[in-house]
Amino acid sequence: MRRRCLFAFVLAVFALGCATERPVTWGEETAAEASNVVATPRTSAAPVTAEDYAARFTTDGECDSEARRIGIRAPELAIKLVRACVARGDFKRMAAIADAPWSALWAREKDAAEICARVVAARAGDVENDVKSCASVGIPVATLDDLFAQPDKARGRLTIFRGRIDPDLKDKSRVRLVETALESGVLETVPTGRRVAAIFGTNRRPATDAILLVTAISVSDDKVADDGEFVATVDVQSTFVPAAAPTF
Repeated sequence: MRRRCLFAFVLAVFALGCATERPVTWGEETAAEASNVVATPRTSAAPVTAEDYAARFTTDGECDSEARRIGIRAPELAIKLVRACVARGDFKRMAAIADAPWSALWAREKDAAEICARVVAARAGDVENDVKSCASVGIPVATLDDLFAQPDKARGRLTIFRGRIDPDLKDKSRVRLVETALESGVLETVPTGRRVAAIFGTNRRPATDAILLVTAISVSDDKVADDGEFVATVDVQSTFVPAAAPTF
């Protein structure tokens, strides 16, 4: 009888443990599991936030590796870690967006386009292909080429490109951008001839080349004569992410 009671008690405890097992969360569990890869050990009993956790990694490679480890069990948690690492401004791992176990989940994240723009800015090189990588997993971003190819579908499209303030604009009360591109892989950028009319706050205008994330309003169907050359114009409501030094 005693053996039967003891066996029943063990089964009850085991069942209770399974019923109350918690998923991976930012807290003591995650910190303990990752103690072999983080640079700084836990010193506080306070819960670990994604930002706290991201601060422990000295390189984007370390952060990417840890996200992939966590992502095996909790892909949503991996996305939170990647987002926090991207916010630091030095995360260049496009594969964490376009080639990771959680890549298909980015499309449902409201800030996915901004995350893509920040990674493109950190890389600051092959903008066209980087944007295509983001779009390949469902993030709704386009290039200026995409807008000009389908001007009737431009309205509302989130667009990423490299640009700078146009110094040739005669009307100084307006803001206009000129798109730039790398010259044959050289770090020096050159204008492409395309202009973008933009709305900026006075403290948000890029002083130099920047990676810009814009929402298109319209694209001109015809060419517009401007300063002696024919250019198309995109009207946008805009925010921007400063570009880092190109790495390509």
